[in-house]
Amino acid sequence: MQNFDIFFYQTDEGICPVANYLKSIQDKKLYAKILRDINLLKVSGNLLHEPY
Repeated sequence: MQNFDIFFYQTDEGICPVANYLKSIQDKKLYAKILRDINLLKVSGNLLHEPY
């Protein structure tokens, strides 16, 4: 299966809210969970079903 590309939204001013949020996370467990979910999206894309 081919991996999907992940693109984060960027404003006209060049601000990326998702990247800013990820940089602001202090809780390592939360950060790891978010990166795991992003990786699941990359691998499974629109084939990823609930509970994700």
